[in-house]
Amino acid sequence: VAEAIREESDGTGPDRDGLYVLGVYRFHPKQVTPHFRMAELAARYQVTTDPTLAHPASPTQSAIPNSTREIQFGANYYVNRNVRFLGNAIVPLDDRESPGTTLIGRMQVLF
Repeated sequence: VAEAIREESDGTGPDRDGLYVLGVYRFHPKQVTPHFRMAELAARYQVTTDPTLAHPASPTQSAIPNSTREIQFGANYYVNRNVRFLGNAIVPLDDRESPGTTLIGRMQVLF
């Protein structure tokens, strides 16, 4: 998937734009077992320019950069139709100081 967005202001604020590219690969077993239904690997590259997010933390530096770039990686392990484990990593490629690389893990149980 690839998508680009462009928001033009009517003069009351700045224009915003961005794009992302997303790729996903799914592993389906030939035979579903009680402990493996499916697995997914995903990667996304994102670039956004949004001057409204750049709030000055000090007179010389913004807390969030005007333009952000990051890569996100994800993995999902579907144990069965009710339980899955998810993991994500967000790696910034711009000059922001915080947050840096972020790791997220969770378990999802459906009833």
